[in-house]
Amino acid sequence: VRRDAAEKRAQLAPLRKAMQSAEKTVEALHAEIARIDAALADPALFAKDAAKAKTLTIERGRKAKELGAAEEAWLAATKAFETAEAAG
Repeated sequence: VRRDAAEKRAQLAPLRKAMQSAEKTVEALHAEIARIDAALADPALFAKDAAKAKTLTIERGRKAKELGAAEEAWLAATKAFETAEAAG
């Protein structure tokens, strides 16, 4: 019984790691977007440095796309982990 449990944990380890890694990526992207949003919330930015405002706006769009992909990866990794966990 203990051996079976150890084998099960070993089989789940890569799936758990993928799920946790994907979650960390999502959290990091949320933080980056929040940082950009904070900078863009300053109305003086657009008056003082329109080029920087434009760059930040473009960067935010890229990060939002990355976040969407990262969330999908996280959901897929979570589903794979939960499916494998339930199967054994």
